[in-house]
Amino acid sequence: PVPANLFLGLRAMSFIHLSHWIHVDGVGDVLGGLPRALFSLMNAATLINFSDNGVTVVRNDSFVAQTALHTLDLSYNTLTLIEHGTFSPLQSLQDLFLTGCRFSAIPAVIREVPGLRALILIVNRITALRRAD
Repeated sequence: PVPANLFLGLRAMSFIHLSHWIHVDGVGDVLGGLPRALFSLMNAATLINFSDNGVTVVRNDSFVAQTALHTLDLSYNTLTLIEHGTFSPLQSLQDLFLTGCRFSAIPAVIREVPGLRALILIVNRITALRRAD
């Protein structure tokens, strides 16, 4: 298991790359198995790469402390649910990478990020441009 205090004291950390870091067994409550408090102390983070980690669900309180986040990469996770409100606290988010997440439509929660300048959805199953509500 990943300890909730893994990043305790690293408040100034602005970049975290956890790609291929943990393969999750589906048990847990945030990001498919990581403790809710894992990212809560890193409010200076501007980039989080959490690609290819077996994540299936992203809860709406997963990134509440990351108000400075500019880039979020959740690529190559089999995302079955991104809860409404997940991206609402991320008003600084500009780049969102959702490559290879097996989406058949553009997730409706994308509308929560008015300042988004890059949305990367390549290698998905999107065959038509329609909204998923």
